[in-house]
Amino acid sequence: MESYELRDTNENIKETLLHDSLFRNIYLYRFLDLLNTIDDSVSLAVNGRWGTGKTFFVKQAKLLLEAENPFFENRQYYNEVKNILSWKNHKAEIDQEFVPVLPVYYDAWMNDNAKDPVLSLVYEIINQLDLKDEIKGKPEFKDIIKGVVNPFIEKTTGVNIEKFLDSLDSKDYLEEISTQQLVHERVAEFISDVIKERGNRLVIFIDELDRCRPDYAVNLLERIKHYFSNENVTYVFSVNIDELQHTIKRFYGDGFSSTEYLDRFFDLTIDIPMIDVDKYFNSICFASNDLVSSVCKVVVSKLDFSMRQTERFAKIIKIAIYNNRFYKNRSNSEEDRAKFFMMANVAPLIIGLRMADIKKYRKFIDGNEASFMLEVYEGDNKDLVDHFMLKQNEVFKTGNNAANEVDFNQRLTEIYEAIFNYDKSNSYQKEIGIMTFDKNSKAWLLNVINLFSLQIEF
Repeated sequence: MESYELRDTNENIKETLLHDSLFRNIYLYRFLDLLNTIDDSVSLAVNGRWGTGKTFFVKQAKLLLEAENPFFENRQYYNEVKNILSWKNHKAEIDQEFVPVLPVYYDAWMNDNAKDPVLSLVYEIINQLDLKDEIKGKPEFKDIIKGVVNPFIEKTTGVNIEKFLDSLDSKDYLEEISTQQLVHERVAEFISDVIKERGNRLVIFIDELDRCRPDYAVNLLERIKHYFSNENVTYVFSVNIDELQHTIKRFYGDGFSSTEYLDRFFDLTIDIPMIDVDKYFNSICFASNDLVSSVCKVVVSKLDFSMRQTERFAKIIKIAIYNNRFYKNRSNSEEDRAKFFMMANVAPLIIGLRMADIKKYRKFIDGNEASFMLEVYEGDNKDLVDHFMLKQNEVFKTGNNAANEVDFNQRLTEIYEAIFNYDKSNSYQKEIGIMTFDKNSKAWLLNVINLFSLQIEF
């Protein structure tokens, strides 16, 4: 089964930057403008709900920052990213030189099995900046690392610093560092040697903190505050602040002011921009110009779907509708017109509601939530649904009070009732416009959205 998820691989990050597939490049560039003005110890929070593409956003930022530092010129995608036309035009427009920095990405959730988070953070700095060989071949740098970690490690765990440094080459390094703890007494010297001849400062992106164990999340924040605060380091936390506040309260108790607590760590908070639905649908290979796609875009907007929810929604629509033989090969009978209407104009609403609000979904399929259908097709969106709704001699109301005028909302509600509040008798049939619904219409529609239709090609 084909996947429609846009995963945050380097290739996808590069491609979406090249084509501005999410229509967020301008916001990304402005974010980098902001980072470029920082010359002190500052922590920023990039806030957004789960699934809004925060990881994608900060990894794109990291890739662009690498492209502005010759230290990374041998990295994959360096030249392609550096020469993105919109990025070059933006830099020319603002007429501002970008200071070379050393970006590091740290996935807190992937490391929350470590006893002390800072050890794994030090590892990521060493690993992502390719410093392992230099440590081994430069005794003075190795001595600095020893000065950072040795006093605490040997006293509390008995682990020799040579073993820690050797673990940098080990495939099981996470298992090694998870048993160690670190107090960063010489962090300034360490950072100074890291950035020497490589860049002007470190920019550390810390992701997924809101998904971590409460004790690990608090420990990481406080370790950074007390031991890793440095004028040559900028921290960017990509977080769901609402969820992180809940995490903090689970650690300190419900009466604790998590808002004030986080204010100690985040100097500036920005909300991640929403994706452009049209462009994003196209980027995940979603048909862009047909009726179903147009309806889906309205549903995504009405239900305020995140990037991840949009991916899941697209996946189900692809299978349930686009892979359905009926959608491709239907007759022009009144019964098939009714089925096409249900598939194109009703199924996306049901699928969306089931993902967004299970109670509202239940009310909708039980025949008690026609208001959502009216909301989706209000205003200019009426054009998406008016096919098949009128008999040959009927028109929608224009205010002339003609005998053949039909109220749009009344007719749409009538269709909803014909599908979900039908007469249970075997002889039930309801002709509306140039469509005919019967007692099997609802069951047919639910089979489509539940992927039980025998006409679906998996």
